Amino acid sequence: MAENDAVKPDEPDVNVALTSQVSRNEAIVFTDLDDTIVMMDVDEGQYYELDPVGARIWGLLETARSVSDLCDALAAEFDVAPDTCRHDTLEFLQAAGAMRIVHVQPAQTPPA
Repeated sequence: MAENDAVKPDEPDVNVALTSQVSRNEAIVFTDLDDTIVMMDVDEGQYYELDPVGARIWGLLETARSVSDLCDALAAEFDVAPDTCRHDTLEFLQAAGAMRIVHVQPAQTPPA
């Protein structure tokens, strides 16, 4: 992320794990610009710019998916070690969740 990517003190702590389900915040308005994405949170009056990797993550979140599935897709597409991909993706989603760009839900555990 770029531009206004610093987490504000009043933003919630978001716990992201490989088993978490992640989806886009549908209230975010966005457009593609070359290999980046510019987005606007109209309610908060904030704008964000995603670099090419962040833009790809946004694209993969067109439908909700687990962080683990997201990492698998990214590792297959980019020349990156799986551990590095997981670390960087979790860090990105942590920040994006705190800024309410994405929704993060804990994985559903089946009833015993």
